[in-house]
Amino acid sequence: MEKRVIAAVDFSEQSIVAYKKAAHIAKAIGGKLTVVHAAGASLLGRFLNTAAEREAILTQAKEKLADELESGAADTVVEIADACDLITQSAVGAALIVLGDHGGFTVMDLLAGTTARRVIERTKTPLLVVKNQRPYEKAVIATDFSEDSKAAASAALNLFDQTRFIFFSAFLVPSGTSSYGIDGASATDALQREHNEADEKLCAFVEELGVKDAERIVHASDSPNEEILAICEKKNADLLVMGTRGIDSLLPMMVGSTAESLLRRSTIDLLLLKL
Repeated sequence: MEKRVIAAVDFSEQSIVAYKKAAHIAKAIGGKLTVVHAAGASLLGRFLNTAAEREAILTQAKEKLADELESGAADTVVEIADACDLITQSAVGAALIVLGDHGGFTVMDLLAGTTARRVIERTKTPLLVVKNQRPYEKAVIATDFSEDSKAAASAALNLFDQTRFIFFSAFLVPSGTSSYGIDGASATDALQREHNEADEKLCAFVEELGVKDAERIVHASDSPNEEILAICEKKNADLLVMGTRGIDSLLPMMVGSTAESLLRRSTIDLLLLKL
């Protein structure tokens, strides 16, 4: 894999924030930054513009990129194309794709079927959704032990080697001890056994990644997304890392509107990966 970072820019304020973070990451990993911009990307514009109009659109976009971005700081790819197509084609073999949280690339797009969702569904390149300018001092890696979450964790470890990582896993426990058919001390013992099993799995997960002395957190929960948000807030994390086995299931118990809620409500950047 190349140490190449793709920054998708649509000239929205948040995409410029994402570009700056992408530039910082590329420099930190000793890689090259490529800025991608889909100019005149509406379906009508792509098919009805004359050759002269298309050339004018491209020229204007390239000039604006030169004005907005640091001169010579990155390679640029500017085409009249579908944004998703251009991003995924440009990202082949890259280490990371960086998108802003607003403008043409929103976190809600991941679930609404537009650019960002189509990007994550069509590439195996890690996708970083940028929400703010905070550096990554602490990151929460939320895992369900899937290959996706393992790959996402590995990508985060490789990209952000100066970051402190906190590994988190939530296991579902039916509400009420009657779900076990037991009460009192026996129910407590059953919960402890499940907690211990989850912690053993998390320990093995961390060891397989070659991480030593990492903080591990295991919680029983009926609402894992709430636990993830709470852990990120409690630990003052700057980044949340997750694998996605399909955009409607970021963790086994998070589907549909639940996953949408987690992505929408998170105030920190998200690193996502789908194999």
